[in-house]
Amino acid sequence: MSDEALSTPPPPAFINRRPGLIGCGVVHLLFGLMFIGFSLLMVLMVTAMKNAPQSAQMPAGMVVYTSLFYVILAALFITLGAGSMMARRWAPPLILVTSWAWLVSGVVGGIMMALILPKTMASLPNAQPGAQAFTLGCMGVSVGLFGIAVPLAFILFYRSTHVKATVEALDPVPRWTDRHPVSILIFASWMFFGAICVLLSSFMYKALPFGGFMLRGWPVFAVMASMATLLFWIGAGTLRRSQAAWWSGVGMMILGVLWGVSFMMSDPKTLYDAMGMTLDANQEAVTRAMYSSPVFYVWIAVVWIGYLAFLLYLRRYFFPQSKPHSEGPAIQPPVDLQ
Repeated sequence: MSDEALSTPPPPAFINRRPGLIGCGVVHLLFGLMFIGFSLLMVLMVTAMKNAPQSAQMPAGMVVYTSLFYVILAALFITLGAGSMMARRWAPPLILVTSWAWLVSGVVGGIMMALILPKTMASLPNAQPGAQAFTLGCMGVSVGLFGIAVPLAFILFYRSTHVKATVEALDPVPRWTDRHPVSILIFASWMFFGAICVLLSSFMYKALPFGGFMLRGWPVFAVMASMATLLFWIGAGTLRRSQAAWWSGVGMMILGVLWGVSFMMSDPKTLYDAMGMTLDANQEAVTRAMYSSPVFYVWIAVVWIGYLAFLLYLRRYFFPQSKPHSEGPAIQPPVDLQ
């Protein structure tokens, strides 16, 4: 072999994705700033509506819930954006978690909108076909772009082996995310995020339908806080691969289905009155048309079946199969390919 061949450096083992990590990180930062703007906009709207009639004002609980929700989203996206720009090895798996949840929400919301929204908008008093088509078109473009295309692009980029190799080379210190497959991180994050949302909802709901009666006052907060605690416990148990956490996830699904049915069977006007909120004629028509559509219930069932299928897929991590000692070592849980 010639000296020239010996002096030629070997080709790199991976493609350096640092520029892409910086670019995608900047996009996450921009989304974070956008959510901060939404939170400030809520405050400005409340300030501007102080002199408006009481019926037109937004309830204080809803303002608190929405503003804090946007602040949490802003903190999440800014943190992920900074982690991506600094090429931290925990950033790609956590961005995959966020992007998968984002994509699933966009697909579910888009399909539900396409199936149900035209009928509900047609039920509005004085509905104009031209305005209805324009509104549906704008909402379709927004969901398609920001609800599907953007998170899908993030998934395709951050699942790349080159991205994984880049962050591991630039951040060689093992992180806690290295111990968990992405699917486990997704489910745990759902539980943590659900706990936060349920706890924030306690500021908004003054009443809560439960079976054949309506909870009011402090029992509503007690139920919300208990549910948030359970969701947080399931999330923490998921990271520990606790079998009790998996069974609790199944129980949460059953409880969620039962509560969802009771919620949809309740009268919207009664619920709004109990919560101290105003339900105008247009909102009531849309709500009743949506709840009377069989497609709505079919699609809700599809979503719950998908949740159950995901739980059954995750079961392998909580209940790893093992063989007797005479047959060989225990079978390790499968590696979750990103």
